Amino acid sequence: EPAMVLTVFSVSMMAGDLGVAQAAVNLSEHFPKEHMASFLFAGISFFILLLAENGRIPIDNPETHLELTMVHEAMILDITGVYLAIIETAASVKFVIFASLFVSLFIPFGLQFSVPIAIAIFIVKLFAVAFVVGFLEVNMAKLRLFKVPNLLGIAIVFAFLSLITFYVLGA
Repeated sequence: EPAMVLTVFSVSMMAGDLGVAQAAVNLSEHFPKEHMASFLFAGISFFILLLAENGRIPIDNPETHLELTMVHEAMILDITGVYLAIIETAASVKFVIFASLFVSLFIPFGLQFSVPIAIAIFIVKLFAVAFVVGFLEVNMAKLRLFKVPNLLGIAIVFAFLSLITFYVLGA
């Protein structure tokens, strides 16, 4: 959570508004090219958090059935039927929400078009993020359980770097 708060705060400061929706609109209208390094650090941090919060494969393998190595599947090991469908749907909705935040804040183009075109562009960007996550899942191995805090520490470091470079390079 600290890395998430720092990352969203850093991007909101670059956008000039602490509201996420207005920050996305501001970034779409005026992309902060002078703060590109800070923006990239925040994007890397948020992408690591997207993978971690959704239990994707560098952090957790959702397909495994070993209780010691899984985060998400341990909760639903003995659930079947409708309740399993509800939990799986909730996990999918959580991924879509995180991907939507990532797309809105870090790929801020397409809002200036009409509503149907903007929605189509948004869906294409969501599919692109899902493709990148899927590509990483296919080509990366799962981290050892004791290495996960290091990866989350890297996300916090990138979030701090984002804030520091934002203030050092001039706000």
